Amino acid sequence: MSLAKLCALRCRCVQQQLVRGVRLSYLLWFRNSSNKHHRMTLCDPSQRLRTLCVLQSPFCTEVTKRRKELIDKEKWSVVFKYPYIHRLGFFCRLKVYQTCFTLLLGPMYIIGEHWNLVNADLSKFVMCSSALACIALLVIGNFAERLVGIIYINEDRSKLRVAHLTFFGHRADEILKTEDVANFSDIGEKWDDIYVKVHRYSNPKSPFFVSLRHGGIVDRELFQLIFGHDERFPT
Repeated sequence: MSLAKLCALRCRCVQQQLVRGVRLSYLLWFRNSSNKHHRMTLCDPSQRLRTLCVLQSPFCTEVTKRRKELIDKEKWSVVFKYPYIHRLGFFCRLKVYQTCFTLLLGPMYIIGEHWNLVNADLSKFVMCSSALACIALLVIGNFAERLVGIIYINEDRSKLRVAHLTFFGHRADEILKTEDVANFSDIGEKWDDIYVKVHRYSNPKSPFFVSLRHGGIVDRELFQLIFGHDERFPT
């Protein structure tokens, strides 16, 4: 009996050593690959550093620190600030809570309908409301991710810092090259539209949108330096 116990303990120790070895080799490989990805991302500031942080959660603190250093080492001037960006962020967060609440109600009403505690029509109404809430959350979240809240420019006018919302209504910053952003007139955008497209040559399929009807331009000269000049441009 003691011999069997010793064999079992020995097998368990070997298994633990193998697991630790696999974890260690994986972490070393992941750290090396992540360091390469960090260098590649920092070489091109237009990459989304916040996406990198999500993909590499064990090193999220390090990525956040590097992103902060990348932003803090420059002196930024505000060019544009959308006046209703804070309200939109609050609405996005409220929509997330409302969607979670309706999704939690769905199973409760299904169980209540099964035990004849809730009317079937009311249960169907709650389920339809949950589906509509999810669709609305997807639409609003994707729109909020593309709406520009604040635009900054550095001292040598070579980089732009674009602040926008995340899917859940929080703030995210991206660093773009000024030469990577097209003038509004070059892409056929109308200045009096509700939302004007901010086209990036490096990523044309994922544009940002800026609203000019509600004002928000802090420095007209710098804004025209980035996006071009037009007499109908709002002040």
